[in-house]
Amino acid sequence: MPSDSSETSSASREMSYAAVLESQQKTCEDFIDRLVEAGATIVAREAELKQKDEKIAALKKRLQASEQKLQREEAKNAWLDEVTSTLTSKI
Repeated sequence: MPSDSSETSSASREMSYAAVLESQQKTCEDFIDRLVEAGATIVAREAELKQKDEKIAALKKRLQASEQKLQREEAKNAWLDEVTSTLTSKI
């Protein structure tokens, strides 16, 4: 009967190891699922940031164009003020 007892003990250990391995596999699968979700979140966030960067670049371009237009208007106004002043002094 001792061999039955050792076989039972061995089978019990194997079942215990199998349960531990199954638990570890489940833990690994859950971890992989979380990594995949985190990766998808990162990719989505990067896409959002890229869109925002593109919007910022477009706004900077518009701002630069507006600043140039303002400078031209200021130069034109300065010229008109000078002409007005010259004409006024001659009258």
